[in-house]
Amino acid sequence: VALRKGNVTLQDYTPELLADKELRRVASSVTIEEDEGMNALYPEERGAWMRLVLKDGRSFEKGIPVAKGEPENPVTDMDLREKLTAMLAPYYPEDFVSGLWDICVASGPGDAGYRNIIDHFGRFHTP
Repeated sequence: VALRKGNVTLQDYTPELLADKELRRVASSVTIEEDEGMNALYPEERGAWMRLVLKDGRSFEKGIPVAKGEPENPVTDMDLREKLTAMLAPYYPEDFVSGLWDICVASGPGDAGYRNIIDHFGRFHTP
C-alpha cells in the first residue's frame, strides 16, 4: 500500500484496496528478511532498510539508522499535527482537530485538563 500511495493510514485499508489484484500480486512478491549485520548494530541503530529489486535486475535501497520517534530522531510538532489530522479528518471537522491540538499540545504541558478535552468532544458530538 505504501509503495502505491506513499503513506498509509487506517482509511487506506478498504475492502476494495485489499481486493485489488495488482496490489495483491505485488504483496505476494515481498519478502522480509532478518539482517544479522543490522542486529549487530543494536542498540545504537534501531532503524530499517528496504531494497526494491525490479524484474530487470535493477535495485533501489533506502534506509534509516534510527526510527522516527527515537530520541536521536525525534518527532516534530508538525509530524504530530499531520498524524493527528490524518487520523481525525475523516471523522471530524478541521475546527475540532485544531481545537484538540490547542488543548493538548499548544497550551503547554499539564494545561490540558481531562475536563477540557471532554468538553471539546462534547461541542462536536451530535447524538
